[in-house]
Amino acid sequence: MKVRHIRKLLPVGHGAFFVERLVINGNRVLTAVYDCGDSDGGKQVKQYALKEFGNDKKPNEHIDLLFISHFDTDHVNGLKYIKPYLKPTTRVFLPFYYANLQSIYDKRKRIGIEYVVDILGQVNIRPTLVGYRESLEPGQAIVIDDEIQEDRAGVIGSGQPLVKKHNGRPIWKYVPFNLFNEQK
Repeated sequence: MKVRHIRKLLPVGHGAFFVERLVINGNRVLTAVYDCGDSDGGKQVKQYALKEFGNDKKPNEHIDLLFISHFDTDHVNGLKYIKPYLKPTTRVFLPFYYANLQSIYDKRKRIGIEYVVDILGQVNIRPTLVGYRESLEPGQAIVIDDEIQEDRAGVIGSGQPLVKKHNGRPIWKYVPFNLFNEQK
């Protein structure tokens, strides 16, 4: 089995847009995106998304996993440009926020949350929230191809590993963390 792990930190200027692929025997088995924003209204993300995923009208690839680290515009404003590459099956992980308390968050965070939730809703994606965990002891791994076992509020614990398996063996692992306790 030949496994290639390709990670690209795309030069979008201030902000972040990272693409990671896992290829086994020449076949793409996973594409993950970490953040999708820049300081130019998402225009740099648009440029690189077209290069990475193909024509936005007829993409040659879709995104399997999307991780948003926080809701500042320079980390999310390109979401509208990667929307064509998202499918209802795309797993999206966001920092924990109280949906019913958005109005009390500071303006920048509220705008970021509303923007992300709106675009994900357009693609019929219900995100999983990564909640703060007092203890950083690792939890049981979540297999990303299986149904994710969230709590009733759609939250997994910070530090709970996500894994991709191939032929029953883990071949990729990512551990999302949320360092702020907004749940109190």
